[in-house]
Amino acid sequence: MDQDTKGAPAGGQSAQEDLNKLMGSAKEAAAGFTFSKLFEGRIGNMQFLYYLVGAIVVGLVAGIIPLVNLFVGIVLAVLSVGVGIRRWHDVGVTGWATPIFFVPFVGLLVALYLCWKHGEEKENQYGPVPDANRPFFHAVLNS
Repeated sequence: MDQDTKGAPAGGQSAQEDLNKLMGSAKEAAAGFTFSKLFEGRIGNMQFLYYLVGAIVVGLVAGIIPLVNLFVGIVLAVLSVGVGIRRWHDVGVTGWATPIFFVPFVGLLVALYLCWKHGEEKENQYGPVPDANRPFFHAVLNS
């Protein structure tokens, strides 16, 4: 693989530039965040899958440091409930079905099913069809 003088792959961005772009997107999404919007609207199946994978990775990494693990666990719990409610809304089910995620084994199967199941293809009572090209942090924070 050819590399330029800075050690980055030729024609591509460096890892630092990618990280800066990702963090900029997160900061931009957080700027438009309001707590009430976390539980309104819809989120698509692929964004839900990406959120689950990201939450698992962040939880595992944060588990190394006890105090950080507590804080990250609380934040992920609130975000997970909000994302779960919006995923149920996407398939046309009330958000009150979210507690099923906390049932051992059954919750895992339901989460996997919601990763696979496409949402309703038209606007429903919970809002318009989610944009599949919406940036990840904007989709998760619903900003």
